Amino acid sequence: MVARAHARGIGPAVERSVAYIVDRLINDPRGWGDPIRNLRKAGQIEYQGRYNRLLAVYTLHERIPLVFLWRIIPQEGHPLFGENFDV
Repeated sequence: MVARAHARGIGPAVERSVAYIVDRLINDPRGWGDPIRNLRKAGQIEYQGRYNRLLAVYTLHERIPLVFLWRIIPQEGHPLFGENFDV
C-alpha cells in the first residue's frame, strides 16, 4: 500500500495515517475501534476503526492484550480506493 501511495505522490500522508492506526492499536484498541462481532471460539472480538478514509479491521483477544491487524482498506474518497492489497 505504501509503495503504491508513493507512486501516486501521497506516500508521506499514507505513512502518517498508518502510523496513527498502529499507535491506536497499541495504546487504545478497545477505545478506538467499534466492536463488530464476538469470535467466541477464538476468545477474540473483531473491531473496525477508521482514520483518514482508511478502514482498519482487527481482532483483540478478550483476556490477553494481543491485537491482530487483518486489513487496512482504503474507503471511498481515498486516492487508493478500489485497489487490492491482498497478497
